[in-house]
Amino acid sequence: MSDLKDFIIENGVLTKYIGKDTDVVIPDKVTKIDRAFFDNKKVVSIKMPKTVKSVRSYAFSGCKSLTSITLSEKINHIDEGTFE
Repeated sequence: MSDLKDFIIENGVLTKYIGKDTDVVIPDKVTKIDRAFFDNKKVVSIKMPKTVKSVRSYAFSGCKSLTSITLSEKINHIDEGTFE
């Protein structure tokens, strides 16, 4: 299970995941996801909290092992290229 120290969060924006877990649960304090997982080859699944409202371009780009993602119910914007 992911720990808060596994994330770099600035003003509610998740900018980088630095943990080693393959199954990631994003913390509730996150409202936006930037390129936090860009080119991460190890993450298999991601679960977003209800607090996430938007996901920026290339947030999950290059995540070759990612097979499952649970989106936030409150998401209202996903940029182009997010899952490229």
